[in-house]
Amino acid sequence: MLLPRWGDRPLQEDITRSGIHELLDTLVQAKKIGASRETRKHVRALFNWAVEREILQASPAPSTKSLPIRTIMPCLG
Repeated sequence: MLLPRWGDRPLQEDITRSGIHELLDTLVQAKKIGASRETRKHVRALFNWAVEREILQASPAPSTKSLPIRTIMPCLG
């Protein structure tokens, strides 16, 4: 999920919170709810790791929260 979108960009490149949400929204719209949750988990872990090792000053993903399934897709709630 991440490599096709961000694979050629250095980690310090401008990957924004809105870009992360765009990726997750694309997965949800494709009805890949589980993939969206896993991707969110891994994105947060990646950026938290980079901050801990001082590769980045701050994570663009600290507060990306998953929405209740009823909010995302009312037909599934």
